[in-house]
Amino acid sequence: MKTKTIITLFLSIFFTTAIIGQTGIVIDRGGKTYKTVKIAGIEWMTENLAYKPSVGLYWTLNDDESNLKTYGYLYNWETAQSVCPFGWRLPEKKDFQTLLDSLGWTPSKQFEALIVGGISGYEALFGGWRHLEGDFRNAGQNSLWWTSGEFDEGNAWALGMSKNRRGAILGYHHKQNGFYVRCVK
Repeated sequence: MKTKTIITLFLSIFFTTAIIGQTGIVIDRGGKTYKTVKIAGIEWMTENLAYKPSVGLYWTLNDDESNLKTYGYLYNWETAQSVCPFGWRLPEKKDFQTLLDSLGWTPSKQFEALIVGGISGYEALFGGWRHLEGDFRNAGQNSLWWTSGEFDEGNAWALGMSKNRRGAILGYHHKQNGFYVRCVK
């Protein structure tokens, strides 16, 4: 039994080290610096983007500028397409799927790895989201991040995380909703 536990512990450490690698930084178009982490061969920002574009639709949580430093901006899908730093891009659906697959086979394992202090370094915060009709929902309970991929003309894919369900899942949502952005390279 002791040998089995040691082997399991060793494999867990080895697996995690192989998937989650180096860290770095990236500077957005406005000059703000963000930390990054490489997970399963993809470099991810570990903070939500807080770049204020000159055009497009974007909001701070509850329209309160004091939330910008912690949560970044919420962007509609169209605006999200053009806000990443030069040389970086909005994740594709497959990038988020690779991220999830690399962190475990169950939504709860993925959730634990993605939250602040989790083994992945992704550092997910639960800043809620902005509904297309203008109200802010579920701050402190869930969060969503846009992908570059469309589901259909009015909807696009996003990664959603919920504290109540302790899970992370890819789903499609109306493009006029406001979600966060994590850029990749």
